Amino acid sequence: MLSHQSNKELNWEFKPIKIPGSPINKININRKNFIKLIFIKINRKVKYLIFKTDIYWKLLKIKYPINTPGSLIWVNPKMINYMVINNKYENTFADLSGVEGGNWDKNILNINTLNIFQALYDLIINHIPLKNTKFYNPKIKNQSDIAKEGMCRSWEYISEYEYESRSKKIESLINNIISNGYRSQFELDGLPNDEVIVKIDRDGKILFFNSIHRMCIAKILGLQKIPVIVKTRHIKWYNFKNELLNFAKNQRIGTNHEGQIYQKLSHPDLQDIPYTHENDDRFDAIDKNRITHSGNLLDIGANLGFFSSRFEDIGYNCTAVETDPQLVYFMEKIKKAEEKSFKIVHDNILEIYNKPIQFDVVLALNIFHHFIKTESNYIKFKRLLHNLKIKEMFFEPHNPEEFYAIKTYINFNNEQFIKIIMENTGLRYCEKILDCYEGRKLYHLWSDL
Repeated sequence: MLSHQSNKELNWEFKPIKIPGSPINKININRKNFIKLIFIKINRKVKYLIFKTDIYWKLLKIKYPINTPGSLIWVNPKMINYMVINNKYENTFADLSGVEGGNWDKNILNINTLNIFQALYDLIINHIPLKNTKFYNPKIKNQSDIAKEGMCRSWEYISEYEYESRSKKIESLINNIISNGYRSQFELDGLPNDEVIVKIDRDGKILFFNSIHRMCIAKILGLQKIPVIVKTRHIKWYNFKNELLNFAKNQRIGTNHEGQIYQKLSHPDLQDIPYTHENDDRFDAIDKNRITHSGNLLDIGANLGFFSSRFEDIGYNCTAVETDPQLVYFMEKIKKAEEKSFKIVHDNILEIYNKPIQFDVVLALNIFHHFIKTESNYIKFKRLLHNLKIKEMFFEPHNPEEFYAIKTYINFNNEQFIKIIMENTGLRYCEKILDCYEGRKLYHLWSDL
């Protein structure tokens, strides 16, 4: 990790010093500054080469298993809607993964309202030159005009004196991303501080901080994910991450899964919390095989809300049912951080749907086997199935071998479980769509639309 001193050096600029006296003294001073500048550039290059080595990241990950300084997280640009204003003119790459309290996260602007965003939108979508937008400032014809206008940040304007060179760079960047896809600075052999850099506020919302052109272009092009580096986390969000980490450490899911939460978290900055189940493979399989394209989705045993969050992204109105109060607490926090709107129901699914209810999709992933452990729950389970009026279900049963050493009312194999579901829901077709972990299978059950 770069030291505090080296981070200052990274932002050092060579400025001629005006000192009264003999020309010889001026030459000597400027020569010293020139030598210092060369040394800083060499030092910066060496540190950058170290920064790109695998051993550097392995050692850093050992020291910082979560919140690793300088590590990339992949974010949907739709999640980044506000920018935090850099009134202190912070060094972009200094104090990565720093923690800071206070109200800095309240000093924000909506990215979509910025002149640069609207100008780039017009350039990309409507092919309107930047010179014909509000982003262009014809009054600034040279460097000295900047002070007169009272603006000096790249997101505020494009000036007349820099127009030709900067507009060409912007257009080149747009064309490169369209032609070659969005690539990280590691892939481009660029500088890390040219990556999109973000801060995370007290509630977990991701705020833009640096590299405005890339940020705006990614949003306008509708890219699904881009790499970003987290510079600062608010102390309240940092504490919440530690709460989750401590929760994970206390889990006893199984002999091979101790110290892990059950499922991967949907929030990009929480995916360094250790987890047991990846989820992406199951989501992709469900997404590929679903016969509905929108509607009401019931997520039974939602855990920390991964699937409800992801299915909301693709157009479903989701209801996440979970009985565990700790999981509901964390799910509420994560939902707020992601600015999602799915409904969370803290209750026992066997008790709340005593009348017929309509859902388009039901997710029943590793949950139904909990309802066959006692006779009373099994009766309620069949009543629940009968009351669910649905078009399709994605069902992941347990591995029956898991119940051999446990006293349980009944233990179905996969075919028996599927038969019970189809008899009580009216679903007519079934297909295995994925082989999951530990011998489990994922099935798609559906009826004619």
